[in-house]
Amino acid sequence: AKDAVDELVAVAESQPQSPSRYDWSRGAAIRALGDIGPDAKAAVPVLVRLHEGGDDAIKPACATALWQIDPAAAKKAGAEEPPTEE
Repeated sequence: AKDAVDELVAVAESQPQSPSRYDWSRGAAIRALGDIGPDAKAAVPVLVRLHEGGDDAIKPACATALWQIDPAAAKKAGAEEPPTEE
C-alpha cells in the first residue's frame, strides 16, 4: 500500500491542468487516498496543505480524505466533516 500512497500523493500534488477547471486526476487520487484510510497516514501533511491552500475545487475531496484517514488531523485542520450516510 505504501507504493500506492506515494504514487497517489504525487498525483495529488501535481499542478492542475487548468486553474479554472476541476482536475479529475488530482481529485481521483485524493479520493483514493481516503479510500485507503488509515494506511494512507503518510499523505496527511500533503492533504492538509492542499486543503489549506485555497484550491476550492479540491478542498472538499481533501476534507473527506482527511476524515477517512485521520479524524484528529482533519479536525485540527478545520476540515468540514462529510455528511454521514443514512
